[in-house]
Amino acid sequence: MFIMEKIGVHRASLEVAWPPAVLLAAAAFGAISLNTTAGAVLLLLAQPLLWGLAPNRWLGGLASGLFVAGAAWTVAPAVPAYFGNDQLLFGVLSVAIVAFIHALVWAIAWTDRPHLRVINALLVIALFMLPPLAWIGWASPVNAAGILFPGTGWFGFVLLAAVLALGLSGRAAMVAGLLTISLVALMPQSTVWIDSDPEFDQWQGVDTALGDLELTHGPSVVDRQVVLQQKIEGRYQGQFVLLPETVAGVWEFAEPMWEHWDGAPRGALIGAALQGDAPGYHNSLVGIGALRGMRYDQRMPIPWAMWNPLDPESAHADIFGPGTVQAPTGEEIGVLLCYEQLIGFPMIQTFWVGPDVVLAPTNAWWAYNNAIPRMQEYIVSAWGRLFGVPVVTSVNYSHDIPGRD
Repeated sequence: MFIMEKIGVHRASLEVAWPPAVLLAAAAFGAISLNTTAGAVLLLLAQPLLWGLAPNRWLGGLASGLFVAGAAWTVAPAVPAYFGNDQLLFGVLSVAIVAFIHALVWAIAWTDRPHLRVINALLVIALFMLPPLAWIGWASPVNAAGILFPGTGWFGFVLLAAVLALGLSGRAAMVAGLLTISLVALMPQSTVWIDSDPEFDQWQGVDTALGDLELTHGPSVVDRQVVLQQKIEGRYQGQFVLLPETVAGVWEFAEPMWEHWDGAPRGALIGAALQGDAPGYHNSLVGIGALRGMRYDQRMPIPWAMWNPLDPESAHADIFGPGTVQAPTGEEIGVLLCYEQLIGFPMIQTFWVGPDVVLAPTNAWWAYNNAIPRMQEYIVSAWGRLFGVPVVTSVNYSHDIPGRD
């Protein structure tokens, strides 16, 4: 009788401690997953497992929201810089809104029935990969497929679904799954795969440290082209060059400065703002030199910050636009421009075509501690590894370029 009472006390204590433990674990796993190492992307699988471990739907939803907020905690101090607002609360509120939507959807999907739990989890993951929820589909467990199953392509998603189905089958399996991915992700060997990424010597990504760019002031745009040309001319013979997002500014002012590249064997894709007869602009990559005529328009700009359906002067969005462009040499060039490197739908579109290389430029002058471009690189590199496709990055930083050219 005494032993049974002791077991009952321990069980009651566990039931009391379980909810806060799940919530704390969700915030911690989320914070580590995208803000530490490339191998830690594997920890994104913890989100549906912690959701399944929650004792009820509201705690399941809250755990999912905390996970997303934890993964995006470095975004909060960066948002005010982007908008020219020095209020940290503005950034916190932006992250909180996204986390709340995740929490609500996962709360609705929660169930304590094991088989239905697996189906619901896979459905919610798919929902956040597709429009309209794809706009805020940060920190998707799908990103972990490239860590677990490199080179398997689309079949890797089937394997990932099988892993999640097994992990969500019961409480013991979910706890075991959390322990396993923690050990694998945090082992030093888990980052060795970075050195085995597919290579593509024909392209060279060039980083810059030009800070906040004046896009529309003609003289500033012209002066910046001189700086860019001094940086790349004569250094990358026999290679195509990728330059960061919007680094050229408004193309109407910048284009004449690159006409001397016409007819030369060298070529580059450069980020620019393209204006047409209609209000607003396209956030684009434009070809110069041997790549003249190539153009890629961003499909999914940052919602509200760049693409605002209520503002005709904002960036254009074309969700179902092409995710690749063809080079004059015949290669299929995949492009993921800035925000598209964080969310699943543009990834699916780009890799569906089977590109020879994926270009991933971004302009991250506003990013706190350069955390966001690292996050982008971790995610897009994981997708590249899954499909065996090399990824070339190019970033404009605020001041110093961290550890590379």
